[in-house]
Amino acid sequence: FLDRENEIAEGLEWERRLLHQLQKGKDPLAGVLKTKLLPYQIRGALFAAGRGRVVLADDMGLGKTIQTLAAADLLRRRRGIQRVLVIAPASVKYQWKTEIERFTNHSAQVIDGLLPRRKTLYGSPAFFNLTSYEVVFKDLEYMHRMQPDLIIVDEAQRIRNWATATARTIKQLRSRYA
Repeated sequence: FLDRENEIAEGLEWERRLLHQLQKGKDPLAGVLKTKLLPYQIRGALFAAGRGRVVLADDMGLGKTIQTLAAADLLRRRRGIQRVLVIAPASVKYQWKTEIERFTNHSAQVIDGLLPRRKTLYGSPAFFNLTSYEVVFKDLEYMHRMQPDLIIVDEAQRIRNWATATARTIKQLRSRYA
């Protein structure tokens, strides 16, 4: 508990310092991604990376994915995270891979296919590991073994009702950051 509280306090101070740079017209995230973020996106990335467990609830089309990618890289730099698990609707997991390859220098793999293939992928995780809600039901045990440092849930409204099987399953996953 104390470690987490100290980490949050340190993260808030770090965020405050970088937001101060932004207010002075500097880009505190220069070099984090292969593109320049807009000021509100910088604030969102700092918010997520500084607190570690958040919900980004911007409107559609405002760049939540790119903010999330920046936050993941900031957590890698600040906290040494090595594995990210992205749970997304099946229809967008390859879009995530495209965005990761376009905007970051990190490895990304889509975890899909038959169980033997998925087991191999869990056994040698990339920095970003992309899967779908449906696969979580089947592979919860292997996801636990992968020990993700950060879990990203795209379209998180799918788990807002705690009584659903999807929500109960996803909430069994553990990571320091989410």
